[in-house]
Amino acid sequence: MNKPSRIETTNLTDEDIEKRILEIESAYPSGNYPMAAFLKFTSDKHVDSLINDGLLYMNTVKYFIELESKDRDFRGDENESLTASYDPSHIKVNLAGRELKDLVGKVDVRFTEDLETKVYCLTVINHHDILVSKGELHLSEKFNGFGNKAVLIEGKDIEIFIARIKKAIELDKNIIPATQDVDQQRLARRMEYVPTTYSGRMGIFRKY
Repeated sequence: MNKPSRIETTNLTDEDIEKRILEIESAYPSGNYPMAAFLKFTSDKHVDSLINDGLLYMNTVKYFIELESKDRDFRGDENESLTASYDPSHIKVNLAGRELKDLVGKVDVRFTEDLETKVYCLTVINHHDILVSKGELHLSEKFNGFGNKAVLIEGKDIEIFIARIKKAIELDKNIIPATQDVDQQRLARRMEYVPTTYSGRMGIFRKY
């Protein structure tokens, strides 16, 4: 299957849409469907610098952890960027040569330096999303909490956007991409959500 072009569902019958859904699911069994658009919800004070100057405003992992106490239902997350989270029945913990037993709750691991990792979040809409929704995507009202503006990046502009970020990183030796990915070193990837019963490696791109 060739890389899908921009998808318009307006003139497609329900049968056509179902056929396209099956085609794209067959072509991408991992569920990593081609991206159709990025949405960045932001405030007035950051939108102009993003569009006109290419500046990306970021917050640190520590910021989102501390935000948990103030904004738990929105963006705060005390488990942000855990290196690993283990069920104590699956591991052995030794401290100074002494095995710790009768551990209660999850055993969470996080490297201190990861707290200063800066994170840039985007909402990703892929071709599968558009087909399943039949072109009528409805986002949660909680997105209003990110700001009163939304910047849309779509089509070929997605590749240009990513290429410019990579180039900026290559030119600035003070910028180091996060290498704590669960699989391999990547600049970015879609967030993977795991159940609270999960036990194993986490990373910046995996969370509860």
